Amino acid sequence: MTEPAPPDGQASRCKRAGCPSPLPVPGRGRARLFCSDECARKYHNAARSAPAPAPSPAPGPLAALETLLTQAAALARQARTDAAGTDPEHVRAQLADAEAARLRAEARTATAHAQAAEAAQETQAAWEALDAARRAQQAAEHDAAQAAGQARTAGTQLALAREQHTAALTRAAADADRRISAAEQAAGQHRRDRDAATARAQEAAHRADAEISRARQGEADARAETGRARADAARERDSLRENYHARLQAAGQAIDAERARAARAEHQLDTERAEPRRPAAEPVPQTSPAETASNGTHPPARNRSRAASSRQP
Repeated sequence: MTEPAPPDGQASRCKRAGCPSPLPVPGRGRARLFCSDECARKYHNAARSAPAPAPSPAPGPLAALETLLTQAAALARQARTDAAGTDPEHVRAQLADAEAARLRAEARTATAHAQAAEAAQETQAAWEALDAARRAQQAAEHDAAQAAGQARTAGTQLALAREQHTAALTRAAADADRRISAAEQAAGQHRRDRDAATARAQEAAHRADAEISRARQGEADARAETGRARADAARERDSLRENYHARLQAAGQAIDAERARAARAEHQLDTERAEPRRPAAEPVPQTSPAETASNGTHPPARNRSRAASSRQP
């Protein structure tokens, strides 16, 4: 028996509430209730999450069929009874009504079969949803158990960490006290060292001031001594310069005198060469060089040559 066509208004609508998509063209199999698998999953998920309504008591398809058959048999008997006392036209009309009632009964029966199949599908989907819900519940219980175990482990670790932290704080406080005491002792020692260093620095500053004063006095004395040495050196240099200039002037005068004597000797020699020779028997008066120089005359050539050789260095 083929699947009956759904009632008008539901022939092209998806079963999921709020979906306006049309249903695909039915094939040889059973009629489609959803436009796509996504709509079917959403519908079943919504059915799983929402509480399932209590099913209303409805007669089974066979009971409805028996009721319709009983009604059809009663109608047939009534029609036969009526046909005995009526005309053929009226009988045919009643038969047509009965046939129409039978057809309507068959249609209602097919509709009931379709509703029963849909109810079976919904029941299967509900069982699947229930199984999925049970598996999800079991997974959730397993996760909850694991979370509880992890929470207990975390609590144990937290308590252990708290104890360790308390012990660490105690040790840190004791260590801090020891360090504070050592720091106070070191600070006192540093203060004493600072005072001693300050005293030594002040004493060194006083000694440095005295040394600076002596150094400045020595520098002033050295500058005065340097000034005196420079003045003495300047006077010595001036005296040496004057003595050197005097010597140079005397040497120049001596050179000029020697040049003048050489010029006079050369002039005397030229004069003697120009004069005629005297007779050999005539004696030559002997005069000393001093007399000759005082008289303005020159000695003979032999004496002049000796005098010239004696003047040469």
